[in-house]
Amino acid sequence: MRYLKTCILYFLFLPAQHLFSQDDIIVVQKQSDTRIYRISFEASSAKDKNLLEVAYNAHGAYRVVSANQSEFHFQFTRRSANEVECVILSGRPAKELKRFEETGSSARNSLLRAADRTVRLTSGTNGFFASRLVFIGQRNGTFQEIYTSDMFFGELKFHTADKSQSVSPRWSPNGGSIIYTGYFRSGFPDIFVIDSQNSRRRPFATYKGTNSGARYSPDGSAVAMVLSATGSSELYIVGASGSNPKRLTRNNSLEASPSWKNDGSELVYTSDALGKPQLYRISKRGGRETRINTQISNYCAEPDWNPVDSSKIVFTAVFSEGFQIVLWDFKTNKTEILTRGARDSIEPTWLSDGRHIVFTRRVGSSKQLYIIDSVTRQERAISSKRFGNTTQADAVYLR
Repeated sequence: MRYLKTCILYFLFLPAQHLFSQDDIIVVQKQSDTRIYRISFEASSAKDKNLLEVAYNAHGAYRVVSANQSEFHFQFTRRSANEVECVILSGRPAKELKRFEETGSSARNSLLRAADRTVRLTSGTNGFFASRLVFIGQRNGTFQEIYTSDMFFGELKFHTADKSQSVSPRWSPNGGSIIYTGYFRSGFPDIFVIDSQNSRRRPFATYKGTNSGARYSPDGSAVAMVLSATGSSELYIVGASGSNPKRLTRNNSLEASPSWKNDGSELVYTSDALGKPQLYRISKRGGRETRINTQISNYCAEPDWNPVDSSKIVFTAVFSEGFQIVLWDFKTNKTEILTRGARDSIEPTWLSDGRHIVFTRRVGSSKQLYIIDSVTRQERAISSKRFGNTTQADAVYLR
């Protein structure tokens, strides 16, 4: 394989979404989605090395091998607590292709951001290692509280201690807020917003009946949610302030789990209009609902629209062996089952790279967060069983 540093060729061979500044150019040839990169690395400490190994092994396109077998070798050196220098080498003998520095909000974050940049430089696609997770944790086995962490369960922080039930936490696009449904104080399902820095909470939707499924639009200007104030669960959208919700659906069926298209023009959601849960799409302006005819299961729910490629949706479906994660492609009108086995796989959410998915693996009463590569189907656990049950994860990447 030839490695060139010619900007003109780079623009010719890579699609628009993979273009970066000239300073970031290493590889110019467009790579196959199924390409596996053999890499090795060294770091300033055993702690940093262990974190990097966990990160790269979670990425379906990378394999950590010995230095004499690798295509790329990364040298990570700490310059300060929150600053990392990285050198990318390749060839026999090894030649320096790129040297850069990366800062972050913490020691872990700076290292993961540097590793993400190596992914961009060597594959032409964004990394996800420095993502932030929000999820539901059950440390005592009873109450469901809201926690955040980095992608690999470090920098853990709890945001609620209500001794109550909280469900469906979702990030705002800028990572400043978490919107969720809680039974806090009233005992009824209301929607709240939490400041992710100081954990201060304010009510967002407290209408009569059920208030659930809140999800920020890609630009953060609107929220989709499900309200039952009229007697049936209907889909609404509202401005980020929470006032004057606009009703999108009008029927007697049960709607749930709205997810926005990446340009904010449409929503995909679950409805039991046919008697059992199926997927539908609707314009943010309302109008006619259109069923997504997956023809794969009588139970299709929990859809999530790909943030990079709007032709793809991931969702949960039921088969004889249990709940599995399924990929729908609008271009081909075909489905692909991503998970297999007797264990349940539920609650899928895309990561910001549009390739990897975080989901919940359920075995009996045990629930744990996993990540899966939608291309290679490689799976890795990302939460610790010692923590307790972890479910309903959402991720945000702060560029």
